[in-house]
Amino acid sequence: MKRTKVLYLFAVVPLAGILALSLWGCLGGSSTGAIFGTASVPSTGKAAGISVLLPALRLKTTTDNAGAFSFQDLAAGTYGIQAEDNAYRLQDRKTVTVSGGRSTNVVLSLVLDNTIGTVVGQVPRTSLDPLGRTITASVRGNYLFLGDHFGGAPIVDVTDPRNPAVRSIISPLSLSPRGTTYMTYCTEDGDHLAIVNNIDGFLYYDITNKAAPSLLKQVYLVDNTIGGIDPSSLTDYPYPVPAGKFVLYPQSVMGKGDTLYVGGSNVILIYDISDRANPTQVGVVDRTVVAGDGADLHVDGNRLLYSGSDLVIFDITNPRTPVRLGAYAPVRGWSPTGAAGFGKIVGMSTIGNVGLGIPGVQFVDATNPASPSLVASFPVISQGLDSSWDGYFYAGTDNTMTVYKADEATMSVAEMYSVPVVEDYAMNVAVSGDYAYVSDKTKGLKIVKIK
Repeated sequence: MKRTKVLYLFAVVPLAGILALSLWGCLGGSSTGAIFGTASVPSTGKAAGISVLLPALRLKTTTDNAGAFSFQDLAAGTYGIQAEDNAYRLQDRKTVTVSGGRSTNVVLSLVLDNTIGTVVGQVPRTSLDPLGRTITASVRGNYLFLGDHFGGAPIVDVTDPRNPAVRSIISPLSLSPRGTTYMTYCTEDGDHLAIVNNIDGFLYYDITNKAAPSLLKQVYLVDNTIGGIDPSSLTDYPYPVPAGKFVLYPQSVMGKGDTLYVGGSNVILIYDISDRANPTQVGVVDRTVVAGDGADLHVDGNRLLYSGSDLVIFDITNPRTPVRLGAYAPVRGWSPTGAAGFGKIVGMSTIGNVGLGIPGVQFVDATNPASPSLVASFPVISQGLDSSWDGYFYAGTDNTMTVYKADEATMSVAEMYSVPVVEDYAMNVAVSGDYAYVSDKTKGLKIVKIK
């Protein structure tokens, strides 16, 4: 989730004030200018709470009850300004010119953009391993990295989202049994890829050449005192398991700066990747702190969210030494399979069945992470709430992508819209820029316009 600088400027400036500002500028009182205006949705009459952005400056504000907004102390120049509501489905965009010492007035009228929520590109199963099942997606720059159940880890060039191109597919090391590739994480330099596979363990590749990845490290065992799975419970496990060791059985991987987190069964391994070519284990969170399959790890600022039997929240102000702050047990005790955060609100998808009344998407108030409390729940079939962006959460729900909006001020969550963008089952949603990348289990991947 990208952070924006938020201006809390909601006062309505009278016309006399605007004229005064302009006159002051004419007299040479200032080298900066301002933008004042109103925004509304004519079809509904809505005016309050509309987001207004200056994307080039990464500035954002919200309209007051009268629909008024302002941006002040702006350098002279020409700016694109946009207003949006309902997860960018309602919007208006204009170009305004700011002069030193003057104020510019703009009126924004939001109308429905029918292109939002539509599929603009896809990676069909025929372009991937035919044995695979697309589980997860992650994005780094112009590249998309898939976790493909049985099918390894495809690397896809999405420079043009409408025409994605598969550059290579990293196949599982063990083909008998063939492991499930759950998740991938590309380092911030874009040249190294971490992969987790329940049979092969943690795999680390040099992907400087996206068409020819090179394996640098494999870790498939952990000390049996800290976590992992007893290999005697696994059939046909292909790698040697010495006494005192258990199988890592990882399902998630995530990084922050020069630190990498690998989520295995009842354990999180911590690696120093400051030397990108030589990851070194520097820490561990063991079975006394986390429990479950480690289905998802998510970094949200200085928080690490771990999905296991419960949702566990860690403080990673010091990335190498996570401090457990608290945990949340989902409704009916079903384990979370994905999580993402926005400020004080954390959303998660949980394994459940609508027929049993088990909410598949839940949101909690994490203001006090020692005792998170339920804010909202939605009875949908979901395993894929993994992304948040600018206050919106994106979830794979059955064969749809559903967008939710979180409001920290009222500590509430509302469903914005849901679009049937997949043919089989939406396993995961990754978001970057103007697009969402939605895993379509047996069909590949769909690229959906969201802005």
